[in-house]
Amino acid sequence: MFGLKIRRRGAPENGWEANLALVVPIARTYSNDQVLTEDLIVPGNHGLLQALKTFRASDEENFLAHAAAHIERAIAEAVTLTRRDNEDTVHTIVNDT
Repeated sequence: MFGLKIRRRGAPENGWEANLALVVPIARTYSNDQVLTEDLIVPGNHGLLQALKTFRASDEENFLAHAAAHIERAIAEAVTLTRRDNEDTVHTIVNDT
């Protein structure tokens, strides 16, 4: 599926490039008519970066599962924030009229 090429030095760059394609399919699953896939890629990339920082090769968990969990968490938070922002906007418009 997605290859992982991590060395001790430069791991974020190498892991980033090797696993960046993992972000887009996860972002697509969370996109809807309020949140575009493109808007979820940035938080997904932040989740991937966090996964690279926290992954320990000695753990039994494989990196793809570790990264997917971090990416999904970051994207889900972004969707929740967007939903709240949209609800606040609707309430403001309704109250102003």
